[in-house]
Amino acid sequence: TKILSLLLLPALGMALGTIDSCSDPKKGPVLNGIDVVETFTSAAAGNITVPSLGSEKFSYFDDEGFEWRFLSQQNMNSYKQDPSKFQIGAGGYCSLAISGSDPACDYDVCTGPACLDSADTHALYTVDGTTKLYFFLGSGARKIFEEDLTQNLVNVEAVIAEVEDRNSISCRNDEVFRCK
Repeated sequence: TKILSLLLLPALGMALGTIDSCSDPKKGPVLNGIDVVETFTSAAAGNITVPSLGSEKFSYFDDEGFEWRFLSQQNMNSYKQDPSKFQIGAGGYCSLAISGSDPACDYDVCTGPACLDSADTHALYTVDGTTKLYFFLGSGARKIFEEDLTQNLVNVEAVIAEVEDRNSISCRNDEVFRCK
């Protein structure tokens, strides 16, 4: 796991594209129902594995109506007690696509799908003192993202903050999953 600390800049030295929205709590569980506590905890311990799907039995709906699923009551309780410990970056979308650096996007920023069936398609990075779990379409997307990690993290945070502010709801990927 690579962890990077940086201070978000108040203004970016480049123009970023925008996305209209990235959330609808009614579409389904966040990240297709993976257990973010299990995935985050495993990654923090250096045990990067394929994310595990949670169970409907251990579903939790947050204040915005997003459904989160967990493998166990303990994981669900950990999340409910302090969701800020298990934050997802880029809204759970492909971080490279959201950063505006994805050569496969035909515009500056796109809501690219994330892939959840591989151990090398997620990573923890720390931005301004907060560690988040970031997802990617594939290992190639992660490599490109890490070529300019600092700038890409700044871009991702700026794009997501702008969309969340404009729409008054958190970005949570609850619909777009595909693996190459």
